[in-house]
Amino acid sequence: MIWVSSSGEPKALMSIANKVSTFPERFGCDILVENAATVGIQRKEINDFLSSIADGRLGDQRLKMLHNGQLDYRIILLEGKLVYTSDGILVNQSYSNRVITKDMIEQILLTLASEGFIIVKTNNLSDTIDYVEIVDKWSRKTEHSTLSSKRQLEIEDDWGRASNADWQAHILSMLPGVGIKTARNIVKHFNGSPVRWKVSKKRLMEVPGVGRKTVENIYPAFDPPRVRKKIEHL
Repeated sequence: MIWVSSSGEPKALMSIANKVSTFPERFGCDILVENAATVGIQRKEINDFLSSIADGRLGDQRLKMLHNGQLDYRIILLEGKLVYTSDGILVNQSYSNRVITKDMIEQILLTLASEGFIIVKTNNLSDTIDYVEIVDKWSRKTEHSTLSSKRQLEIEDDWGRASNADWQAHILSMLPGVGIKTARNIVKHFNGSPVRWKVSKKRLMEVPGVGRKTVENIYPAFDPPRVRKKIEHL
């Protein structure tokens, strides 16, 4: 079900709603989609977005959406284009004499994203309507498996990898100078990846692809005395 606010939303947007009411405003939204998941959408045309930052409306709407426990997902939808000069100064800011920069806008959007808001940008009202209909369709599903694959399901185990050996090789490949091939050779040679080196440097050099330089680079990572020293230092 799509609810669209009756307070000033375009007729074209209202035309796709099941109900037109002030009800979404209780959630801090212009659009409310209620299905298997409840999604709140705060639609902002670019000029309204900019003015709502200046007059504090966006902050109030943000808090209302955050504090409403009935929303499963919260979306800030920016409709239109933010145009900047080559110096990063916002062009479409006729509502205010204040200079707005791209850096300022991006920081605001990052703050919203860090609070759990999904940031969506559409080019125009038509795109917005299409997006709301997609959200309506998506929110009807109880499970979303598009990104899952049979291959992933077949290889997944307790480690979330094809096998413990693959996971261990993945960890070792993060060490300086160790590629995935060398990492696999280490795991194969010693039948596992050590939490700490239980072998000498000489034995480690028996592994194909592991020379003295590589040993000197990676040995400190699992060398107990060095680890203890670091812990004591902290």
